[in-house]
Formats: sequence, structure tokens, C-alpha cells
Amino acid sequence: PVINQKLLDVDYLMRALEELYAAVPAEIKEAREALKNQQQKEEELENHARDFMEKTKNECERLMEVAQKESKRLVDGHEVRSMAEDQARKIQSEVLEDIERMRQETIAEIEELRRESIEKARLLEENALKRAREIKVGADRYAEDVLNHIDSTLNQINSVSKSGRKYFVDHREQDVLERAPLN
Repeated sequence: PVINQKLLDVDYLMRALEELYAAVPAEIKEAREALKNQQQKEEELENHARDFMEKTKNECERLMEVAQKESKRLVDGHEVRSMAEDQARKIQSEVLEDIERMRQETIAEIEELRRESIEKARLLEENALKRAREIKVGADRYAEDVLNHIDSTLNQINSVSKSGRKYFVDHREQDVLERAPLN
């Protein structure tokens, strides 16, 4: 008889291996998806900034035209015209400075979002690899336990087999001696 007999749970082992193979690609895919979404957001922000800058430039040009028309209408002499042109240049300069400031702020926001996206992707990847290692260690331990149990069971079977053979050898000699005719 075999003592402390254990069976190998093949289904459990297969599920553990499937979890190992499924966990890593899913979490890496999630990290890539987060990075892709972040890149799309960055592109949207850049497009928004470009559109805003274009609208501001158009508005500036429109205001300049309005200012020029108004100054031409009101100007009787050279001095008033000169003052109006100076005022228009000042307004244009202020608008361009505002545009540049907004552009710099937008670039800074995009860079911050990019850094955050990279950090999130790195953390997701680290978590995926950690989970994969945990599953692999668990599967390795389970396999080692099963192999140790098989080894123990084989040793027990070998011991039982040796004692069974010895029993039959001993009894065979005894049977031969009992059946032998006495002379």
C-alpha cells in the first residue's frame, strides 16, 4: 500500500500557467493603451494651441485693419496718424507677447502630461512584471511540491517492491524445501 498518496492537479497547474501567460501581455497592453491615449491628448492639445494661435493672429490682423481704417478716417494730419500707428504696433506687440506666453504654457502642460504618461506606463509595466514573477514562483513551487511527492511515492513503491520480492524469494525457497522428498 502507498501511504500519504497525493495526486497531481493538472487543471490547477494549467490554470496557473495560463494566468502567467495571460497576465503579462494584458498589463503591458494596458500600459501601451494608456501611453497611446496620452499621446492623443498631447496631439489634441497641440492642435488646440495651433488653432488658438491662428485665431488670435487672425483677430490681431482684423483689429489692425480696423485700427488702420479708423485711424485713416480720423486722421487729418501726419502726427495723429503716427500716434495711431504707434498704438497699433503696441497692441500688436502685446498680442504677440500673449500668444507666445500661451504657447509656452501649452508646451509646459504638454510636457507635464507626457512625463505623467511615461510614469504611469512604467508603473503598469512594473506591476505586470511583478505579477508575472509571482505567478511563475507559485507555479514553480507547485511543480516542485508535485515532483517531491512523486519522488517520495516512487521511493515508497520501490521499498514495497523490494520487500515483496524478498518475501516471494524467501517463501519460494521454503516451499521447495517443504516439497522436496526426504531420502
